[in-house]
Amino acid sequence: MGGMLDEMIRPGPPLVSAEVVAKQLGCTGRFVLKMAGSGKITSVRISSRCVRFNLDQVLEELGVTKKGGGQ
Repeated sequence: MGGMLDEMIRPGPPLVSAEVVAKQLGCTGRFVLKMAGSGKITSVRISSRCVRFNLDQVLEELGVTKKGGGQ
């Protein structure tokens, strides 16, 4: 049973704001949004004013390693 329903409720990767991505890249949130707008990095538009990013995917697309320890 389930099938399509299971697919609909399965959680995806955590999505973060442009500011979180910017902190990892050492740039501004505005620059991150410009890269997304130009198609250089993948983004998810939640609404007209809300754009989110899969941090691991963006870092991979740019060939950057994660800053900081922790994980």
